[in-house]
Amino acid sequence: MKKFIFFFFAFLTLTLLSGCNREPNTVRFNPDEDTRSTSEISENTKDETVKEEANSETETAVTEEVKKNATAIKLAITSFIGETLKTTKNSNEISGVTPLETEKLTVNGQEVDEFTSGSKGWTYIASVKKGNLKEGKNSYSMIAEDKSGKKLDSLTFTISYQSPESTDQLPSTGNSSLFILLIGSMALSGIYVFRKKILQNRI
Repeated sequence: MKKFIFFFFAFLTLTLLSGCNREPNTVRFNPDEDTRSTSEISENTKDETVKEEANSETETAVTEEVKKNATAIKLAITSFIGETLKTTKNSNEISGVTPLETEKLTVNGQEVDEFTSGSKGWTYIASVKKGNLKEGKNSYSMIAEDKSGKKLDSLTFTISYQSPESTDQLPSTGNSSLFILLIGSMALSGIYVFRKKILQNRI
């Protein structure tokens, strides 16, 4: 019985000693690995920040370019070349472009009804019926204004109008030639008669 108790305590002691020699399941801290991981995270964050800043700068540049292009558009006529339109039509449609900021267009102090605010294109109708077109030279002054009433741009143009009726009253080239021919025939007849009288007097 004493031997059994001795072996039992000996076995228990060896078991306890072997258990103490085992390494516990613990998580070890490696400063190098954690440092590299933190550095990689920091670099990724910086890259994302740089990309966001680059995208923001690109969007800003595009917006500025759009504004610049919109402002670059000048008030101009595209329906005819030069500053004067010569016409025999009693109704004429004049068209052109204007800055996008244009809120109101006026011609000789009167607002252009055909213009829509915010549009880059415009149309103006000059006609005898509307009372803004008369026989001869007609001068027009156009002004573009923004929402605050600030003048954006201006231009002047002229319409030289001659009605078809007045054009028909002008002598044609054919009538002139006939008139000259008639005068020439009368002159030759007069010379012939004059020479004949002279010959008769000599006889």
